[in-house]
Amino acid sequence: AVAIFGNDNDTNRSNNNDSIENITAEDIVDLRINKTVDVTTQTVNVSDIIIFTVHVKNYGPCDATNVNVTEKLSPHLKLISYNTWSSYYDVDEGIWYIGNLTNGDWRDLVIVAEVVSAGTISNVVIVNSTEKDTNKSNNRDEIDNITAKDIVDLQIKKEVNTTFNVINVTDYLKYTITVFNDGPSNATNVNVSEVLSPHLKLIKYETEQGYYNVTGGYWYIGRLNNQSRAVLTIYAQVISNGTISNVVIVNSTENDTDPSNNRDEIDNITAVYIVDLQIRKEVNVSSTDIDITDIVKFTITVYNAGPCNATGVYVNEPLSDILIPTSIVPSQGRYDGHYWIIGNMTSGSTVNMTIIAKIAYAGVIENEVNVTSREIDTNYTNNKDNITPINVSAHVNLGVNKTVSSDVVNVSDLIEFTVVAYNNGPSNASGVYMLEALDLTYLDGNYTYVATAGTTYDGYTWHIGQLDAGAKATLKIVTHVIKAGNFSNYVEIFGFGNDTDKSNNNATVNVTAKPVVDLAINKTVNVDSNVVYFDDTIIFTVTVLNKGP
Repeated sequence: AVAIFGNDNDTNRSNNNDSIENITAEDIVDLRINKTVDVTTQTVNVSDIIIFTVHVKNYGPCDATNVNVTEKLSPHLKLISYNTWSSYYDVDEGIWYIGNLTNGDWRDLVIVAEVVSAGTISNVVIVNSTEKDTNKSNNRDEIDNITAKDIVDLQIKKEVNTTFNVINVTDYLKYTITVFNDGPSNATNVNVSEVLSPHLKLIKYETEQGYYNVTGGYWYIGRLNNQSRAVLTIYAQVISNGTISNVVIVNSTENDTDPSNNRDEIDNITAVYIVDLQIRKEVNVSSTDIDITDIVKFTITVYNAGPCNATGVYVNEPLSDILIPTSIVPSQGRYDGHYWIIGNMTSGSTVNMTIIAKIAYAGVIENEVNVTSREIDTNYTNNKDNITPINVSAHVNLGVNKTVSSDVVNVSDLIEFTVVAYNNGPSNASGVYMLEALDLTYLDGNYTYVATAGTTYDGYTWHIGQLDAGAKATLKIVTHVIKAGNFSNYVEIFGFGNDTDKSNNNATVNVTAKPVVDLAINKTVNVDSNVVYFDDTIIFTVTVLNKGP
């Protein structure tokens, strides 16, 4: 209130004073709030830990009372811990109770939180007090929105049911692909790149989750919850040769915390062609003993029982030295005298070769054939064949005829034996000889002989040597009969080769030798003259002499 006074007489004192209405003086403050977060990329993953720092300062000029901050955490966050030092944070209410804050004083709230779900994390903080705030523009702060993304740790493993690095065409493979989600989030739109090798043909697949598209080369799983697994089993057949490699890669919509285990692969497997080559050798000889003049016909047959085509096929066919080929006719390829070079054979095909040969000399014909190709053969036991050994002999029919000049002779007569050796074939005979021993009891050892040129006789053996088919040889022996009696002369022929008829290999002649004598008689008388007288004695001497023989 105000009043005016003076020395003079104031005629109107009613206007000498005045007053204003009461004015209430209130405390004022300038509370400033600031919120920061340790995220610089505005993107976090589920399970990440983020730290918020809320800073409140009273810039006065008065002390602030009942200071509190609205701080509501995002539903995508879970409080791990906080530190307010001398204040209190009610996470359920979302209020940080600071209380009194003197001019120039400050407080911090540090919140540690875990990202628990995907979404947009926003956060606004507002500070209030009982006092009037002179600058409400700094009573509020907010962070830039943070995008929280789901994360997963998808792990993939691929296994194959073979421990070998080499397999055969037509073999079967079993792949087992296992995908496991080690979280922490559920995975969505999970898919696996699984492109089968062109050397494989899908037979079937089995999975309890999703489906496998062999054409597209992917396994679609879809959703795979945290700590869940999915399994795909693929059954495939090897259809061609080459290197079988296989890589599987798993992906999902979510970020993967460990991409290193999103990929797996098998060790390379080499697929090789396989065949079952079969060989058979036949011969037109039903007996194991044939003649040197026979003609032999071999038929070699090779069959490819598959399942693959065979390349570089050849047969080891070394003919016996006993054989002289006269005709060689392969249905495919060529024969160089030792190998039958066939070349390529499709699965299920058959080729053959015919060999016709004559026989060079006697002996044993043995023959084994072996077939080989570049591919692995599933059954080596039928890759070879052989014939039963064939004995080749010079089939001959040696015979002998023997005659004598007379089968009744007298002692001292000359006697002539004629021996004829012959070979009725069909082969030439070698090493031919004949036993022809004279009986020296009845025959004189001083003999003479005449024989076919090139042959010799030693009194016991007639050495003939080579006696061709159809040929003959003759031996004539002349000697004296020296003793009376009945005797025989036996001859037998021998030679190399298979004699087909031994009944004519010997001959015998029988001879009767009669005794003969030369009796001489002589008569003498003791009379010297032709006249005798009566009473003379006359003596006659008669002498008989056997001059033999």
